[in-house]
Amino acid sequence: MENPKFEISHINYSGFNKLDKSEMKEIENIVSNNIKQIKRYTNIIALRLHLKILHEKKDAKQMPTHKTDATLETDKGNFFSTTENRNLYTALNDVLENLLKQLKHKHPRKEEWKESYKSPKNKT
Repeated sequence: MENPKFEISHINYSGFNKLDKSEMKEIENIVSNNIKQIKRYTNIIALRLHLKILHEKKDAKQMPTHKTDATLETDKGNFFSTTENRNLYTALNDVLENLLKQLKHKHPRKEEWKESYKSPKNKT
């Protein structure tokens, strides 16, 4: 699904087809708010969100657990996060915030910095 509003080529929602329209609207709001924050640091190439409902029983007295995975492809690299929570919206928000934290702490030139110390220094 393309989303030109945020200039993202791909947002893939996997496993969200069992949810109704009002739940999907709330999920899209959560995703768009987090994408705005992520866009401050880098360009997003693709975002994949995967939802899996664990322990779902019709006669169970407790709510099912939602396992949410997210994969983010950016100019700075690929990031992955996963979480479990009984509240779907909290699980999704936690996953996207974790991706943002990973993105903030990745040094933009870390690989270049490591390579400069591996090569022998020029002696004059």
